[in-house]
Amino acid sequence: MEKIRRFLGGNPRVWLLRILGRFHFALPLALITAGVYEALGWDAWGGFLRSLLFVVPMAASYYAIHKIGPLGLYLVFSLALAGVSWLLIGNPGAPVVMLLVCLLRARFRLSEEKGESYMDVPFFSVLAFYVLAFLISAFADLHVLQRLSVLCAAVYFLICIVYYGVRRLNDYLVLNRDMSNLPARRIQRTAGAAILAMVVLSGAMLLPVALRNTGDLHLEIPDKPFSESETEAEPEAPSETVPNMGAAFSDEYWGSSWQIPAFVSYTLFCVIGIALLMLVVSVVFQIFKNFRITFTDSRDVVQYLQDPDQDTGERAQRAERTKPRLWDRSPNAQVRRKYRKEVLRSANGSPERWQTPAEVEAAVGLEDAPLHALYEKARYGNEPCTAEDLQRIRR
Repeated sequence: MEKIRRFLGGNPRVWLLRILGRFHFALPLALITAGVYEALGWDAWGGFLRSLLFVVPMAASYYAIHKIGPLGLYLVFSLALAGVSWLLIGNPGAPVVMLLVCLLRARFRLSEEKGESYMDVPFFSVLAFYVLAFLISAFADLHVLQRLSVLCAAVYFLICIVYYGVRRLNDYLVLNRDMSNLPARRIQRTAGAAILAMVVLSGAMLLPVALRNTGDLHLEIPDKPFSESETEAEPEAPSETVPNMGAAFSDEYWGSSWQIPAFVSYTLFCVIGIALLMLVVSVVFQIFKNFRITFTDSRDVVQYLQDPDQDTGERAQRAERTKPRLWDRSPNAQVRRKYRKEVLRSANGSPERWQTPAEVEAAVGLEDAPLHALYEKARYGNEPCTAEDLQRIRR
């Protein structure tokens, strides 16, 4: 058991993160397989379930790139993994994807910068892929793909919640592992219970809706605008017998041939398209925004911990908060106004922000010990000035 633990590396939290990373990659692949199978008339559910087995060669490729020393031996092992992928999933696309994964891992191993691979870390932005699969299924009438896209989106959302919650907990415990008397078990139990409660609550809201989805939604773009002649109903011939209004209403509006009206489909298509466009623009903006945060210069990674403009803005906001408000008539505010008035009267301009009160007074030639003491009390003291203090400087 100890040998297995050393081979896997890390702790159970890290193992859980790696398992979630494997499903992060296998779920979209399984959904694509289900869509292709349904379009070809094959068993879509069977293809989807078999494609989930891709987590096995994915995990094997992760440990192979870290444990196998010679790169040539790793490439031979990659060919073996491609064959195993074909046997597990049962279609020729699996070995192609597996070889691509192995080549990307080899490239990552040869790169100078080490970090997390996109293949092993889930992202909330991947949910856009499931939205796209849902739209394709609605336009192409792929009912199984539509049901699976909703279900996979809900499951992937839960995977992201668990992953980022557990990773934040693990990073905190690893960062403070050398701290004496760190209540690691209590922190892990408390944070784990919070993550579990969040997952249970989210699952209770999402999974029932996803499981009840029938996959019968149909969307289509209208070929031409509506006209009044098309929307007017033809008059019915009079009948001597009294029709069954309930049955007629049910057959007309809830029959098996009922579809969503074209204008509703067009509206829904526009809303979803705009949402996807906004999501893509947001992701691209974040990518370009973060380009200057981290970059490589002569093999050195340069990383900005904080935007200088943002830091300047925060300093200005803090300085603005320290100023007394115009409507503030408290003794503290009046003392500070009095001090500022005397300083500006003795100086030719405003003092520098970095100067202390003593430096400001020395620079402008102001000598008023009682005002100096009350100003420091008003601005830096733990107790506010009183009305008696204010009377002392007014005399």
